[in-house]
Amino acid sequence: MMAPRLPVQGRSPCHAGAAVTAWRRPSRCDLTLARAWRARLVLVICMAWMAALAGCATPKALSPGQAQAVALNRQGMDSFAGGDMVRAQQAFEAALQLERAVENEEGIAVNLLSLAQCQQRLGKPERAVALLDQVLDGGALAFHPRHRAEAALQHALLAFQRQDLAAAERWQRDGAAICGGCAMAGKLRALGARLALQRGDAVDALKAAGDALASSGDDTVEKANALRLQGAAHLALGQQPAAEAALLQALALDKDGGLPDKVLQDLQLLGHAGADPAVQRRYWRRALAVAQAIGKAAAVEEIERALSALPLESR
Repeated sequence: MMAPRLPVQGRSPCHAGAAVTAWRRPSRCDLTLARAWRARLVLVICMAWMAALAGCATPKALSPGQAQAVALNRQGMDSFAGGDMVRAQQAFEAALQLERAVENEEGIAVNLLSLAQCQQRLGKPERAVALLDQVLDGGALAFHPRHRAEAALQHALLAFQRQDLAAAERWQRDGAAICGGCAMAGKLRALGARLALQRGDAVDALKAAGDALASSGDDTVEKANALRLQGAAHLALGQQPAAEAALLQALALDKDGGLPDKVLQDLQLLGHAGADPAVQRRYWRRALAVAQAIGKAAAVEEIERALSALPLESR
């Protein structure tokens, strides 16, 4: 049995298993991801500076350049979240120059990765590739494996976007090899699961989704992604009860996280996983209400077709 393809709404390069898209108006899912990314960005830079100050009897204040870099990163993330990729790019480029001036590897890598995402959103994948290659090559600098693994992940997503699945799989494997057990492991395994589903290998997809779930830790977004992929793999194997169980867990997490695009994906898949037409109809109707609420016209049409294909309700 072939499972339905995973619904694709609110795609973001931050989500493993999501294709990278050219610039569009950001969804509420994008804004949530941007806020999480901003918090990680500031934390990474601050941790690097604190490490540099370790051993000092009296912690010193940030230098003017360091404080400016933090401010620029925040400005870049605010612009990114608001959909202004040009301003975001300008802020990240200015921050990158400040980080290069003091050879802050953490800051350099993070800003290069951020700039690559801006270029992806601006529809300039060739520029994104050049930025990612700087992180992967490093030159005289030694970038942390998690940053190099994230660059490989972004490469894989770009390949996925252009439907070059062989290249996407190569980059996913390279990223996993670089990462080992780094913080990007769960995202890379989730992408591996999606690629396995794409090539029709549901057994491999189920294993990869399980590995992604085990690597998700306290990250509820990644946990929900892994559970959604598990559900899709179970559907492909004809295992509707197991699919429904996994998807209901994903749905609960996505509702708690306030991620409407993901809630819609969960409900659409649940529409296929229901035990009988009456249960399926309830899931599809819930999906229809969500799709209408967030203005997903294509999803509304798809859901209405699915509802019309179900047997008529008994009176």
